[in-house]
Amino acid sequence: MATQRATLIDTAIQIGLIALLALWCFQIAAPFIGPIVWAGIIAIGIYPLYEWIKNKTGMSAGWTSTMFPPGAPGKLWCPFLPGFPASVVKS
Repeated sequence: MATQRATLIDTAIQIGLIALLALWCFQIAAPFIGPIVWAGIIAIGIYPLYEWIKNKTGMSAGWTSTMFPPGAPGKLWCPFLPGFPASVVKS
């Protein structure tokens, strides 16, 4: 009976330590969850443009991936550009 109780206590301590470690890992990773989600949203949103550029230029997927990121921030700002001159004039 004593060994069964000792095994139960050891198991409870191990489960508690694993839960504590999991909580600690989540607290360390928590600041990065938002940027990772936004990176996924942007990647999914830009993928059709990537495919279009790849098909238009005839480059391989690797070369298109290499050439695509430098222009990506500009492509993200395109929806805001039509209102830009008006916002400057109103200021």
